[in-house]
Amino acid sequence: MPYLRVCFFIIAALPTVIRPPPGELTVNEGDTITIECVAIGVPAALIVWRLNWGKIGDPPRITVTIETTSEESGQPVVVTTHSVLTITNSRKSDEGAYTCEALNTKGSIFAVPDTIVHILREYFHKLARLKIRGRCSKKDKTTE
Repeated sequence: MPYLRVCFFIIAALPTVIRPPPGELTVNEGDTITIECVAIGVPAALIVWRLNWGKIGDPPRITVTIETTSEESGQPVVVTTHSVLTITNSRKSDEGAYTCEALNTKGSIFAVPDTIVHILREYFHKLARLKIRGRCSKKDKTTE
């Protein structure tokens, strides 16, 4: 009795960051910060965000959205992962280095560069908008 042999090849590869986040962002305190990172992988990459090598804040003020799309151009299927980190009502404590790490079953890779976020305090950006007007005059003093 003839039989059919079926072979499956599972191909996996380390993720690759194809669109890293920007190197630096400067925002005013209270503004919304948006940082994006895009990676490809087989299987799909999971993107993880860190602030100064630690945990980023919690929702609802800080959110991460992830969208994956597959492109079948033969075998294997390449999956693109697009992640957006959003921080609303930014605070001075949000300042620092944000790292995008893409990982899957074959390993992980860090996006280069990290995004260095600078937060300008309310006082300083109000001061920068302030226009000082006036005149200085010298008073003459007469001596007797």
